[in-house]
Amino acid sequence: MSPKKLTSKQEFKLLQDELESKLDNDLSEEFLYKYQLLKHYLDELEREIVKQNNLAKQQDNEWMKWLIVIAAGVFSVIITQMPDRSSLSLDQLILLKIAISVNALGIVFGAIYLYTDVINTKDLGYKLQVQRYYLLLGGEKKYKANAIYSEELWFTKIAKNLSLLCFLAVIVIFVYFVWQMQTDVSPLVNNPYPTVKS
Repeated sequence: MSPKKLTSKQEFKLLQDELESKLDNDLSEEFLYKYQLLKHYLDELEREIVKQNNLAKQQDNEWMKWLIVIAAGVFSVIITQMPDRSSLSLDQLILLKIAISVNALGIVFGAIYLYTDVINTKDLGYKLQVQRYYLLLGGEKKYKANAIYSEELWFTKIAKNLSLLCFLAVIVIFVYFVWQMQTDVSPLVNNPYPTVKS
């Protein structure tokens, strides 16, 4: 039986843990020598990693923007094209109100998630300035890594997940709502070929 194939993310996590364990327990001269030999290539790889991470973040933001645009469109259509309330049962009216509220929450959480990218960009700008001043004033780098990263805010993933959860809930509610609607087909059964009065 062949071993289970790991995804690139799983393999990355395993190798990251292995490297951290090696750095903590077995920092031999051989390891340091190997690191010095590969340093130029490792630095290039780190720059490429930052570039790919930025691209992934940009694509993720574009995806979320489109979801929010669609949700906002659905929101406006529901409000403007909402059927006469008197034709809805109490349960249907409650479902509709819940769907509108949850959709609005999804838009808000999505907007919060997108704004965190603005905060991260500002944070990265400040860190680059700090690095510059450290070099000018003391001749040393504050951030020793080859690439400087902005810190991810604790609520970034929470806002994104809540937004997606809200949009999913709206879809479920509307599918249920559509299937609960009573359709009167008796006019079609009684007169399948209606005539147009001139």
